[in-house]
Amino acid sequence: MAEDERISLGPEEAVALWIQGRDVWNAWVENNPDADINFQSVDFNQHRNLETINIDYWPFANFHFPTGKKNFGGTTFGEGDVSFNIATFGDGDVSFDRATFGKGNVSFFSATFGKGEISFLGATFGDGDVSFDRATFGKGHASLFSATFGKGEVSFNRATFGDGYVTFNNAAFGDGGISFFDVNFGDGDVSSSAQLSATAMYRFIVQNSA
Repeated sequence: MAEDERISLGPEEAVALWIQGRDVWNAWVENNPDADINFQSVDFNQHRNLETINIDYWPFANFHFPTGKKNFGGTTFGEGDVSFNIATFGDGDVSFDRATFGKGNVSFFSATFGKGEISFLGATFGDGDVSFDRATFGKGHASLFSATFGKGEVSFNRATFGDGYVTFNNAAFGDGGISFFDVNFGDGDVSSSAQLSATAMYRFIVQNSA
C-alpha cells in the first residue's frame, strides 16, 4: 500500500482505540495491518486508572502495531511503571523522540522492532530501572542520542540489533549500572560518546567485565 493511501490515526483517534484495551487494539491491527499511528504529545498519565488497561501491562505490553510509522514523540507517561513488554512494533519507523517517562520502571523486555528507524532522541527517563533486555531491533538505525537516564539500572542484556548503526552519543546516564551482557550487534557501526557518572562508569565496568 502506498504511503499516501495508508490509514493514519491521529492522537485523538489513537487514544480512543487504545482506551478500549489490548484485545480491541490488537484486533483492529489485525484488520488494518498497514497504518500510521500517531500519539504525538499525548499525556498518558491522565489515563492511568482506566479499567480497560491492566495496570500490570500499562500501557502497551503485548500490544501489536501495524506496519507504518509509530510516533510517540513528545508523549508524557507520568509517574509509575511503563511497560512495552513483548510489544510487536512491526516494520516502519518508531519515534519516542523527547518522550518523558516518570519515576517508575520502564521496560521494553522482549519487544520486537521491525525494519525502520528506532529513535529515542532526547527522551527523558526517570529514576526507575530501564530495560531493553531481550529486545530485538530490525535492520534500521537505533538511536538514543541525547537521551537522559536517571538513577536506576539500564540494561540491554541479550538484546539483538540489526544492521543499522547504533548510537548512544550524548546520552547521559545516572548512578545506576549499565549492562550490555551478551548483546548481539549487527553489521552497523556502534557509536557511544555517552556521559556516565563516576558511579555508572564503575558499575558498567564491573557488570560487563565477567
